[in-house]
Amino acid sequence: FRSDQTQSKKQSYKRFKHHVRPDIILISTDALRADFTSLLNPLHKKTTPRLAQYQKYATIFTQAYSPASSTRQTFQALFTGAHPSLVSIQSVKRWAMSLNEAQPTLAQKITATGYRSIAIVSAQGTFTSNPNALKGFDTVDLSTRWIPSSAN
Repeated sequence: FRSDQTQSKKQSYKRFKHHVRPDIILISTDALRADFTSLLNPLHKKTTPRLAQYQKYATIFTQAYSPASSTRQTFQALFTGAHPSLVSIQSVKRWAMSLNEAQPTLAQKITATGYRSIAIVSAQGTFTSNPNALKGFDTVDLSTRWIPSSAN
């Protein structure tokens, strides 16, 4: 490299380092084994092909630890960034997840740093009619519906 090319690359890197933030895409699902996805097991090429497309651009975490043994408590921790024992929940009679109004959410924290946040919920029964867990998202899309894999 000539010195002027090196200088140009350094300036480019400085601009990139200070002005570009990575996208954060969190895909959560219940009862999906990582070793049965196209991402982590080449023998399962067709199980999650769209996720596999992102593999070359993404950081993939291959070890995960659940903060609780139940899905409900784990999702409460995921949506708040707090240990399940520290999450303030509303009393609900069914499975749906609901947080108390005062409970800060991870979406609020991320949005406060300047990120644009979108929640796309495919299972309507996941949240109560007043889902404080979705507080802080710029956009909440509850219109999606689960489509069985046998449907074409």
